[in-house]
Amino acid sequence: MREKLIYGITFLVVMIGCITPYEPQGITPTEGLLVVEATLLAPVGTEVKLSRTIALDKLTYEPVSATVKILSDDGVEYRMTETQTGTYTLEQEFTYRDQVKYALDIEWSGKHYRSAYVIPSLTPDMSFRWAYNEKYEQLEIMVSVDNPDVDVAYYRWSFKENWEFMASHFATHRWDPVTRFLSVNDPFSSDNSYYCWSRDSSTHFILGSSEKKTTTSLRDKVVQTIPLGSPKFRYLYHIDVKQHAIPKEAYNYFRNLQDNVETTGSLFGAQPTEMKGNITCVDNLKEAVIGYFVATTEASRATYIEAAEVPEMKERSFDCLDDPVKFSDHLTAYDAGYFISLFDPNPEIETEYMPMRCVDCTRKGGTKNRPAWWKTDHY
Repeated sequence: MREKLIYGITFLVVMIGCITPYEPQGITPTEGLLVVEATLLAPVGTEVKLSRTIALDKLTYEPVSATVKILSDDGVEYRMTETQTGTYTLEQEFTYRDQVKYALDIEWSGKHYRSAYVIPSLTPDMSFRWAYNEKYEQLEIMVSVDNPDVDVAYYRWSFKENWEFMASHFATHRWDPVTRFLSVNDPFSSDNSYYCWSRDSSTHFILGSSEKKTTTSLRDKVVQTIPLGSPKFRYLYHIDVKQHAIPKEAYNYFRNLQDNVETTGSLFGAQPTEMKGNITCVDNLKEAVIGYFVATTEASRATYIEAAEVPEMKERSFDCLDDPVKFSDHLTAYDAGYFISLFDPNPEIETEYMPMRCVDCTRKGGTKNRPAWWKTDHY
């Protein structure tokens, strides 16, 4: 996630996820600007990440150590613990109090930074469904939510996804070119190259509001789309969606940031809207600070989706139509880019080999890092 924040697209992140970077209007690219990723979550889950810009035009950032606190406007302070350089957590459970506002307070590099005091937003529950969109040939994962306690509802969503996939062919054995050892591929242990896992998370704004609706209900808001033929749907897919209610000001901030980037078509194009967060340097109000602080609660929904449940998402073609070939020995096959596909101890049965991508799922970007909570029993 940190790599996505640095190289993928971020300049500012509130809550969970990564956000497309921008160059605030009127600010010359410079070094040393404070970048704040922060949201106050009740009862648990509050995390703040701090970094400084190395060079805005190079999209490089450096985590920084600071003193970080959450303040309430009735005089209570909550000290955050630095769990690793630049990352701070509120370890105790936390409950919002009626009519109390909260702010983020930072002391870094001899300077004092503070956000505006904000009123917590309470996030309602959401429902969750998925469906295949025949027109666009994609699976759509959607949420619906209703919040009758507010006049207009504003939300931001993020997600984490994991998926399991297999190599095109199961290899009976595996040969190690270093140890020259031949071993059996056991599907019920990690000693196989057939089952793999991969993961990803949301890397863009997912926003929604009821501004132009007659009610505060949002129905079938698409939070993730997966195109036909995606490797995510070769076997088993899992998604965990997080929902946060946010204030109108935060919603407008993120929406404008997103619109600006989409309009200019460039990460560092001229910005038509001036972007300003709610965090300032107390010692120098003219100093730019990249960040927006929100206090909210969280709702979440998670589900598995099996590939068999979405027959429309079946791959159009296999990525390995190669026929098995024969080699004189394992080393010659390995040097030619082939792995064992079939080995029999009977010397009268010749060993068969296939291209590495056909029998080794790690060659397709997967890993053997099976999530501990994964529901299948193979490894």
